[in-house]
Amino acid sequence: MGTRERMRKVLSEDLRDLERAEELSFIEVMVSALLKRVCSPLSLNSLREDLSVSHESVKRWLNILENLYLGFSISPYGTVKYEL
Repeated sequence: MGTRERMRKVLSEDLRDLERAEELSFIEVMVSALLKRVCSPLSLNSLREDLSVSHESVKRWLNILENLYLGFSISPYGTVKYEL
């Protein structure tokens, strides 16, 4: 089973069993938006604005995707310092 096929199956079957139907379409749109942001710093606020949903919804949906092993986040190591 390929990656896209697995993702489609998880979104259409496993996620459907876990979440309300009206949220499924938002989560699918979020997955598409996340695929375009791979290897980039993620701004939850930017994602929230793109989807026109609450910050709590984005955080909860990201947690659901991590629990389904569809993705994971990597926190930065150390502090970022900017010098002019």
